[in-house]
Amino acid sequence: LPVQASINAKMAKFAGGPVMAALLSFAVGTIGLLLFALFSQPNFSLQLANTRQAPAYAWIAGILGAFYVVGSVYLLPK
Repeated sequence: LPVQASINAKMAKFAGGPVMAALLSFAVGTIGLLLFALFSQPNFSLQLANTRQAPAYAWIAGILGAFYVVGSVYLLPK
C-alpha cells in the first residue's frame, strides 16, 4: 500500500491532482483485472451475472476504495 500511494502521488503531479490520479489508477486497474478475469475465470459471464443478486451495500466497497486511494494520494505529501 505505501508503494501504491507513492506511485499515485507521483501520478497526481502529472495528472493535475489526486482525483485524476485515482481515476487513472482505477481505469488501468479495471482494464488489468478485466483481462485477468477473462483469461483466468472459465465462468466469467455467469459469475458477472450472479452479481445482480448482491445486496446494495456490497457495491459500496468500490466507492470506499476510490475514496481511500484519493485520500492516500492527497495525504501522502503531507
